[in-house]
Amino acid sequence: MGRLYGLDGRNGALGERGGGAFFSRRGYAGLGGVSNRETLPPMRFRGRYRIPSARLAGYDYASTGLYFVTCCTHRRAPLFGSFDGEAGVRLSALGHLAASVWHSIPRVHPTVNLEALAVMPDHVHALLVLTADAEASLAHVVNQAKGLVTKQAHALLLADGPIWQARFHDRIVRTDAEAYRVRRYIARNPFSPLPPTPWS
Repeated sequence: MGRLYGLDGRNGALGERGGGAFFSRRGYAGLGGVSNRETLPPMRFRGRYRIPSARLAGYDYASTGLYFVTCCTHRRAPLFGSFDGEAGVRLSALGHLAASVWHSIPRVHPTVNLEALAVMPDHVHALLVLTADAEASLAHVVNQAKGLVTKQAHALLLADGPIWQARFHDRIVRTDAEAYRVRRYIARNPFSPLPPTPWS
């Protein structure tokens, strides 16, 4: 059975419940706001179409901030587990590995805090804080975590091909109200088979 990881709002202790992997430093949190990405026409580079960058133009992603990140699996395959009715997400061995690696981000990058995490069958939601003295950009932190999941999964023979989509989606969380909605959404997601892009 997958596990739900979170801080108990009453006593601040780390607790576990059945369901997809979830972690929150500030209790249960939902969602709203606008994606950083605008709808842009396809661009061509050397005669080929390319997807416009999902990053907010001109924004420094190494700056202090709260970021809601979603990473999807390759071809949206349910590599990390499956839904098990009211119990939520039942994580696979690969899903547990992904949860472990994402939880290790603050140890690998002490200037980055993991506010919340949900591992779903075909995607991962994370709420990350880059502090004022962060030594790495958001892209570096996320891509390193994705790469470590892939490396360890291949070493443990849990997968033999690509695990992640090449890119990830992020949103800069600008207000306390939006942060609350994001945390609530992440907490509830393992118990509701919602699409991985609630902002669309």
